[in-house]
Amino acid sequence: MGTLPTSLCTYDGRVFLGEYTFGDEPARVLVSDDSGRTWSTYFEDSGYRHFHGIFHDPYGDSLWGTTGDTDDESAIGTFDDGQFKEIGAGSQQWRTVGLAFTPDSIVWGMDCSYADRVRVLRLPRDELWTADPQPETVRVVDSSVFYLETLEIDDTVWVIVSTAAEAGTDTTAPANARNSCSRSASVFAASSQSNYQTWYELFSFERRRTVSEQVSALPSTSAYAFLETDDEFGLAVNPFNMADCHGKIHSVPLEWFVGKSRLEQIDDSERSAERSNGNVCDDIDGRDQSVTREVM
Repeated sequence: MGTLPTSLCTYDGRVFLGEYTFGDEPARVLVSDDSGRTWSTYFEDSGYRHFHGIFHDPYGDSLWGTTGDTDDESAIGTFDDGQFKEIGAGSQQWRTVGLAFTPDSIVWGMDCSYADRVRVLRLPRDELWTADPQPETVRVVDSSVFYLETLEIDDTVWVIVSTAAEAGTDTTAPANARNSCSRSASVFAASSQSNYQTWYELFSFERRRTVSEQVSALPSTSAYAFLETDDEFGLAVNPFNMADCHGKIHSVPLEWFVGKSRLEQIDDSERSAERSNGNVCDDIDGRDQSVTREVM
């Protein structure tokens, strides 16, 4: 098929490319030492269907990869001297497209259009190489998560995720599984101030209707919200295949994130004071009860 937007990465002076292979071809990562003029195989393995993304972790100074699509083919791991070392694998919670790196954790969202609960997950760095890492759920969304970005402002790290309004049926899904994705692709953001428990909905775009929804012989087309962050500009969102804003660029200025960071610091100080006075009781299983707050 080619590549996904998440599959190109520069690391240690080299360019890495994860191929989205099909059929009998093994999952493969290519590498170039001359800025893309020539390529060689860096890694390949027939145990995975294909690579969804290749990423540089700026805090751990390491190269990461994500694979799919069945339970046995899904993994998140790191590369070391041409070998892929799994952090976690074997279920749909380890099937993802993008990764977000923070100083103390790794964040991702499930890429599973048939799951009853599509979860955004966070794994602390001190659990990366444990025998059975257990990522915590910090958000539940209604569609597969494809793209993630981070934005660091002073001592606060923001994680931004976008869901995909996927169409059609996943060919790797279990028998009788159905597409449970909503018709909307949404963009959410949460910060380290709330330990990624308070989420703000920035945008929600409806996937446009196509002829393929009425004529099954035609290929279906999903809808996505591409993301890009900049330390001075803020966040740019580019929706694709939407009903009314296809191809437009939307933005959230840096000032919005700065303002929300300050408000969350105040909220956190107030909550800490109330806890010290015995006025606040934390929910033991509050990880799935994250709040969604509208930007506007």
